[in-house]
Amino acid sequence: TFTSGAVTDATPPSPGATPAPSSAPNPSAPVRMKGNATSDHVLRAETGFSLTSGAFPSACGTEPCPHSEMIFTIGSSDARVETQDTSSADVNTRFGEARVVRTYPAGTTPPANPPPDLAYVTGATSIMHGPPYEFRAVDDVRTTIQDVANPDQPMALQGRIYQHENYGMKVDVSNELPQAEGGFRTPTGATGELEWYLNNTQRDPSSTGPMHMDTGQPILWGMKYSTTTGSSSLNGTTKVNTGALGSSGRRVQSSASFRLPWMYFPRIYAGRNGSDSFSMLTLYDFVGNVNCSSTASPATATATGSWSFSFQYYYDPSNNGRTTTALGQGTVNSNGNDVLNGASVPDALAALKAQNPLIWDGSATNGCCTATSDTYMFDVRTGSNATSFRGYISDWSSNKNVETSVSADGRVTSASINGAFRFEMAGLRQTLTPELPQTGFSVSMGKLSCNAVDNR
Repeated sequence: TFTSGAVTDATPPSPGATPAPSSAPNPSAPVRMKGNATSDHVLRAETGFSLTSGAFPSACGTEPCPHSEMIFTIGSSDARVETQDTSSADVNTRFGEARVVRTYPAGTTPPANPPPDLAYVTGATSIMHGPPYEFRAVDDVRTTIQDVANPDQPMALQGRIYQHENYGMKVDVSNELPQAEGGFRTPTGATGELEWYLNNTQRDPSSTGPMHMDTGQPILWGMKYSTTTGSSSLNGTTKVNTGALGSSGRRVQSSASFRLPWMYFPRIYAGRNGSDSFSMLTLYDFVGNVNCSSTASPATATATGSWSFSFQYYYDPSNNGRTTTALGQGTVNSNGNDVLNGASVPDALAALKAQNPLIWDGSATNGCCTATSDTYMFDVRTGSNATSFRGYISDWSSNKNVETSVSADGRVTSASINGAFRFEMAGLRQTLTPELPQTGFSVSMGKLSCNAVDNR
């Protein structure tokens, strides 16, 4: 059982005397106030499918065969305000979307009018503009399953978005102090449902084969869960607020934040009938936030950002014929050292990659396997693409560089997290012919930004 912290919404500067602006307003500036807060994505994942004469002769007899790609995004929102001669406020929030698009091999001429989308589903989407004032506590609630699949092979690429909603949607321009807010979440209450998943079944079809995957589970998925203190779910917000001149709360402030309680990577088959299957890698309590506050004074203007997540993995430390005997864990963050299995390290992801733990020990698993079927966390290949260490991950990394900027006069601030965590999964048909590297997953998590301008 893991305890999870909460994302704290950005708040205005503490009440009290506000220092005088360090410079006089610029009367020629066309924009008096401007603010923007964006959650580009909490999760963006891509995976591919290829019909080849070797792998699927019934579907494609002669190369070049159709290629397609699924792009799956969860957690997008944008809030913005602007005051020139008049004020405006806008918010655009989308819980998620999944689309399948046609791609073509290098050197292949695509048809004159290729379809822009082979398949598409979208989650809850809310768009608001002010004036006039508008507020919706909960908006565009989705409670039915939304599936998307590859039409070339309907069971090949699969995406699902289940119950979710947008909330706290607000636009207001009263007294020339514009505001825009919006959030997305999976609602609390029901538990045990797969709230979203992304799957690529173009992989080794045998759960006891080279990759030992549990074919009854999707590759990448998030799940709402319950604890003794209640339910928790994916959520995120974007906000832009303003405060009046001459007040302690004078500012243009924008902020974006999110929290992802759980995310699961490939589930590995273990034991009879998969009853002992386990997730190769689990991320939990992934949080991120950026905050920009422009006050026309360098003493109070701020731009900040941070993110963090924890992870766990099962492995065999002794190569003794058992599938897993140990649980490893770590915490990764944007500030300072990480933690890996209780030790402080500069970069936990790099340290674990160097260790490359054994995830599946094939020495004696139900009498099906030998040491030649050992599978490690990271895939290592020679120049000829021969297997040195067969693994699930090609590469991963974190981006600790949170970019922040505050102008000398405190009138312009900005902050951005350009993808906190990146993950590349190995191809899903290792040792089979042909190997299809594009069947792996490319995942980016945690992209946020904010900016604020106060030229009053």
